[in-house]
Amino acid sequence: MGKIKKYITERNIRYIGIVFISFLLPNITDLECENMEAKYLISLLFTFTYWQGDYMILMFFRKRHPAIEQTNYRVIFTAISILVFTIFAQATIKLVIGNLLEIMGPLTWEDFYQGFYVSFITTIIICLIYETTYFFSQWKKEVLNAEKLKSQQLKMELSVLKNQISPHFLFNSLNTLITLIEENPKIATEFTESLSEVYRYILQNKEKELVKLSTELHFVESYLFLLKMRFGNNLNFEKNISEDLLEQYIPPLTLQMLVENAIKHNIVSISKPLTIQIYSHKKDTIIVQNTLQKKNFVKDSTQKGLVNIQKRYQLLTRAKVDIITTANYFMVALPLIKVSENQMQPDL
Repeated sequence: MGKIKKYITERNIRYIGIVFISFLLPNITDLECENMEAKYLISLLFTFTYWQGDYMILMFFRKRHPAIEQTNYRVIFTAISILVFTIFAQATIKLVIGNLLEIMGPLTWEDFYQGFYVSFITTIIICLIYETTYFFSQWKKEVLNAEKLKSQQLKMELSVLKNQISPHFLFNSLNTLITLIEENPKIATEFTESLSEVYRYILQNKEKELVKLSTELHFVESYLFLLKMRFGNNLNFEKNISEDLLEQYIPPLTLQMLVENAIKHNIVSISKPLTIQIYSHKKDTIIVQNTLQKKNFVKDSTQKGLVNIQKRYQLLTRAKVDIITTANYFMVALPLIKVSENQMQPDL
C-alpha cells in the first residue's frame, strides 16, 4: 500500500486526467475534424492547455495569497484569470488549427460559444476540486498548528509557574523580604509590589499567544528587581530598546525565561558579576545577552527553555530565533512579531 501511495501525486493525477478527458470529450461533444485521430489529438491539445494553464494560475494565486483568510480574494481572482485564459486559449487554438493547419472547420461564433462553454465548465470543475482540496488542507494545518501552540503554551505555563511558585523561589523571596523589612521598610514595600507584579503578570498573560514588547519589558524589570534584591551589585541589567519597537509583539514570558536561564546557568558573585542586556537590533529584532561564566553544575536544569521558545516561534511566525555563543557572551536574538490591526494573529 505504501509503494502505491507514493505514486498518487498531484502531477500523476493531472497527467492521467488529461489523457482520460482527452479521450472522453470527442465522444460527448461535436468536434468538427477530418477523422477520429484528429479529434483525439485536438482534444488532447485543448485539455492539456486548459488544465496546465489553470494549474499555473492556481499555483500563482496560491503562492501570492496562501492564507486561509485570503480564500475569497484568491478564488475571485483565480476565477477571473481562468475565464480570461480560457477565452484566449480557445480562440488561439481554434484559429491556429482551423485556419493554418486546416484540420478543423473555420471558427464561427456558434462553434466558439459551444467549445468555450464545455471547456469553461470542465476547467471550473477541476479548479473547484483543486481549491476545495487546498482549503481543507490549509484548514487542517491551521487546526494542527493551534493544537501544537496550545500544547507548547501549556508546557511553558507549567514550567514558569513551577519555577516561580516553587518553595525554593518563595523561600528566597520571603527571606529577602524579611531582611528588607528590618533594614529598609521603604525598599521592602517596593519589593512586595514587584513580587505582586510578577505574579499578576503571569496570571493575566499566561493564556495569551502574544503581548506587547513594552508590557513584557515592564514585567521583566519587576522580575529583575526581585533578583537585584537577592544578588545586589553582583547582578547588572542594561536595557536599550528603540521606542518604535515597543508596540510590536512577543510571546509572553519569553524574556523572563531567558533572564532566568542566565541566572541559572552562570556564576553570579562579587568576583564575577553577571551582566544581562536587552537591546534592539535592526528594525525587528531584540537581543537578550549575558556574560558567559558557566557554572560547573546546574541543579534542576531541564534544558528545555530555549527549545520551548524556538518551538513557539515556529508556530507563530516564519522568523527564526538565533542563538549565538562567543567566548565572552551568550546571546539570543528574538524576532519581534507584527500583528494585524484589530486581531491577535501574527502577520506571517
